[in-house]
Amino acid sequence: MKVSATTAFGEGFRILGREPLTVLGWAVANVVYIVALFAVMFGLFAAVGLSVGGLSSMQPGRFPSGAIGGFVLIILVLLLLGCLFYGVMSAAIYRAVLDPGGSRQWARLRLGGTEFRLALNLIFQSLLWIVWYIGTIIVMGIVVAIGGRSGLGVVLAIPLVVFSMLAFFSLFAFGGPMTFDRGGIQTFGAVGPAAGKFWSLVLLNLLLCLLGFVLYLVIAVLVISVLFGGSLGSLTSGDPTAMMNRMAGMYSSPLYYLVQLTLGPIISVAVQTVFMAPAARAYADAMGDRGNRAADTFA
Repeated sequence: MKVSATTAFGEGFRILGREPLTVLGWAVANVVYIVALFAVMFGLFAAVGLSVGGLSSMQPGRFPSGAIGGFVLIILVLLLLGCLFYGVMSAAIYRAVLDPGGSRQWARLRLGGTEFRLALNLIFQSLLWIVWYIGTIIVMGIVVAIGGRSGLGVVLAIPLVVFSMLAFFSLFAFGGPMTFDRGGIQTFGAVGPAAGKFWSLVLLNLLLCLLGFVLYLVIAVLVISVLFGGSLGSLTSGDPTAMMNRMAGMYSSPLYYLVQLTLGPIISVAVQTVFMAPAARAYADAMGDRGNRAADTFA
C-alpha cells in the first residue's frame, strides 16, 4: 500500500480536532504523572538520605560517600517511569489512529502489557540510537579527515549527518506502531516494512523536523519576549541583573504555575500527538488490511 508523507504528517492535527476531550484527558494524565514523578523523586531522595536542597548547596569535591550510587538509582527509576508513561501515552495515541472507532473510555489510556512493551521498545530504540549516533560521528570524522583543509569534508559531513538521522528514524519508524499492533517487541521486526517505504518515511520525518524547527523558533521568541523584553539585542546588551530579577519574578508568580498546570500539559500532549501519530498513520497505510488492529486487547 502507498504511504503519503503529507497525509501521515497531518494525522496528529486530525486527532486534535476529532477528539478534543480525549486530548484533554491526556493532559490531565500528564499533570498526574508530573505530580507522581515529583512525589517519587522526593521519596527516593529521602530513602537514600539525600535532599534536593542539600545537593544544590554541596561544594565541589564534597559529594557524600555512597551518595553517587543512590543518585544514579534515582535517575534510573525516574527514567524508567518516564519510559512507562511514554508507553501509556503512545498506546493511547496509536489507539486513536489505528482504532478511531474504538472505545474512548478513560481517554483511551490503559496500563498493561502493551504499554510495557512500548516502553521496552523505546529503551531498545534509544540504545540503538546511541550506537547509530556514535557510528555516524566516526564516519563523519573520517569524511572530514579525507576532505582535509579544503573544507570539502565539512560540506559533505553535514548532509551525511542529517541523512543518517533521517534514515534511523525512518527505518525504525514502525517499531512503536507495530509493537502495539502485533504484540511482542517489534524493534527489529518493523525495519523490513519500514524499509519498503523508506523514502516516504524520510520525507515524513523531514517534514516533522521542519515543524520541530518552527516550534523551536516560536518558543525562542516567547522566551526572549518574557525574559529579554522582546529584543534580540538585549541578549548581549541587556542588564543581567534585570534579566535575573525578571526570571525570579516569573518563578514566584502564582500565574506562572497556573499556566504550567493548565496550558503546559495541553501543549505538551498536543505536541506529542502531532509528532507520534504520523508514524502510526504511515504504518496503517503501509500494511493495509494486513495489520492486526482488531486484536488490540489493551492487555
